[in-house]
Amino acid sequence: PLPVVAASLRAIGLDCFGTKSKYKTLVLELPASQPELLETTVRGLLGKSVYVDWPMTREARLVEARDSRRRLAPDGTLRDDDHHHHQEGAPPRDSHEALRRKHLLGLGKPGDGGLDAQAVEVVLTVAPVRGLEVDPATGALRKLFAE
Repeated sequence: PLPVVAASLRAIGLDCFGTKSKYKTLVLELPASQPELLETTVRGLLGKSVYVDWPMTREARLVEARDSRRRLAPDGTLRDDDHHHHQEGAPPRDSHEALRRKHLLGLGKPGDGGLDAQAVEVVLTVAPVRGLEVDPATGALRKLFAE
């Protein structure tokens, strides 16, 4: 369960179906995270299955995590994060404040928004399950994750 600090009804202009709501929204406030979250909890989850896109959850694999200063790479190494240089052709990463606003105001789909996570301190990158593959030799099913 989520460790909810507070819940309140606020008129935040939730984005529902592409337009701002004029009604109040139930906003859940979460506690601030631990200062060394990358070294502790997140490192233990790297490469493991997690469930994303609440409330319509789906399985994904945690492939990377970053905070404002560092990046936990897929191989488990912790490196300084350079936000200004990203791979050519890749979209720029959302700022932590932009991610916080998206979760508060929503993305235009039912179930999005209304979550005030305060300061977003750690951003997780996941690869969702895209299907199953059958091993021709054994007939065993294996999950395929997006790249």
